[in-house]
Order: sequence, then structure tokens, then C-alpha cells
Amino acid sequence: MWPDHCVQNSHGSELEVGLQAELNKVAPASRVAIVKKGTDPGLDSYSAFADNEYSAFTSMARILHVHGVEEVHIVG
Repeated sequence: MWPDHCVQNSHGSELEVGLQAELNKVAPASRVAIVKKGTDPGLDSYSAFADNEYSAFTSMARILHVHGVEEVHIVG
């Protein structure tokens, strides 16, 4: 597996300062969703939708569907 990186609540998991500033300007705040993944230290999780074994899923698909999102811009 990969070495530890982007560990929850560590400096490496923080949003870039410019992106965080833009998110703070967004109104209403309900338009912003942060989906956490890779929460099981025993499984790799490359996808924003599920871990590599598809044994656990994130809220990404539900969020996109509920809000009728048809276009997604991926950064990072």
C-alpha cells in the first residue's frame, strides 16, 4: 500500500488555502459537500465512490443524484 498521506485531521489532509477561501465565500453553504474516503487503514481507496473492494461506499453517488448534478470538476 501507499505510505500514509492525507491522514484525517493532519496538515496533509487540509484543503489548499485558496480553495478553502473560495469555499468560505459560497452561498448557500449547502452547495458544498466534502466526501471523505479511505477511512479504513486496511484498504486502499482510490475512488471517491467506494473502497477498492467495494465493501464500503461513500456518499458521493447519493449527493450527486439528490442534487441533480450533471457535471463534476475534479481537482487535486
